[in-house]
Amino acid sequence: MKNKFLKGLVASVALAVSGLANAGLITFTPSGTSTVSQGTDLYWDMLSDATSTSSLGSVGEFLLTGHGDFHFNNAVADMVNIGTGTGGYLFSLGEMIGASSNWSNTDFFVGTTDYAGIMSFGESGIFGLSFQLAGQTHYGWVNISENDSGTQSILGWGYESVAGRAIAAGVTDVPEPTTLAVFALGLMGLASRKFKKHA
Repeated sequence: MKNKFLKGLVASVALAVSGLANAGLITFTPSGTSTVSQGTDLYWDMLSDATSTSSLGSVGEFLLTGHGDFHFNNAVADMVNIGTGTGGYLFSLGEMIGASSNWSNTDFFVGTTDYAGIMSFGESGIFGLSFQLAGQTHYGWVNISENDSGTQSILGWGYESVAGRAIAAGVTDVPEPTTLAVFALGLMGLASRKFKKHA
């Protein structure tokens, strides 16, 4: 009896720990308009794959306007910036976005391209965002491309569904159970079979 309990406990812990890294990660690619020319506004909803050139009216709505400035449809949304009065901070793939990031909820100072001089034509960048959902802060990211043609595209976005948990910039997939966890379960199965034959 002791062996069965111990094996069950080890299996449960191995599987539970193996999937914790990005268990609350929710990502989207645009289902509608995702490329706009200068002077056209582009809205996207952090909670779905919706994009539009007019307001979506959602809690997680952000707006890319004036070809380079972010605006937020509610007072409880922020973007990570470089410093006071400067543009958005470009994150490297996998860099963490969370409570310790340099946040600015002032629309006027939060720019990505033309106004902040952050990106050049032909480049894309990942920017950190946060918004309130049911009164709790959720962290996310958006990947924006400054195209050679002078247009901008939103390539995708994601957010952490667990309130207050940091998110890795640009990461789009949840890992499967680790090789070690699967290997451990296999060994336990073989050991169990061997013990049954000897009994």
